[in-house]
Amino acid sequence: MTPIFMTSPLSGAAFGALTVLCWAGFNVAAKAGIDAGLSPAALSFLRFLTPGLAAVPIVIWMRHRSLGPRLPLSRLLVLALLGGPVFGLIAVAGYQFALLSNGLLIAPVAVYATGTARGVALLQERVSGLRSLGGGVMIGGLALLVGVEICDLDPA
Repeated sequence: MTPIFMTSPLSGAAFGALTVLCWAGFNVAAKAGIDAGLSPAALSFLRFLTPGLAAVPIVIWMRHRSLGPRLPLSRLLVLALLGGPVFGLIAVAGYQFALLSNGLLIAPVAVYATGTARGVALLQERVSGLRSLGGGVMIGGLALLVGVEICDLDPA
C-alpha cells in the first residue's frame, strides 16, 4: 500500500519545493565554501561521501528484502561514483569564476535540458505540454539572467 503523502495532490508541489530548498542550500553552502578557501574537490567529497555512506546500509537492506534496484552492484557503484561526485565537482568548480545566481539557475536548466533530451532520444519519452512550458520558463529565466549580466544594468 502506498503511503497517503505519496499520492495526495499536494505531494508533488511539496516535494518539489523541498528539492528547490535543498538545491539552493547546497549552492549557497558551496559558494561560501569556495569563498572560505575550500577546493571544489573537497566540497564535492563532503557533499557526496556522507549521504553515500548513509545510503549503503539502506541499499543492502532493500536488496536483501528484494525491494532494491535490479541493477548489479557493480553498475550501481559506477553510477554512484560517476553520477554524483563528478557532476558535483564540475558544478562547484564553476563557483570559482561565476556568481552564485548563475549557478543557481544554470545547473538545474542543464540537468532538465540534458535529461529531457536523453529521455526523448534513448527512451522515446514524449514531452508533455506542461513539461515544455516548465522548460521554457527555466530557459527564459536563464536568458534573462544572462541578458542582465551582459548588459550590466547596475546604475552604480
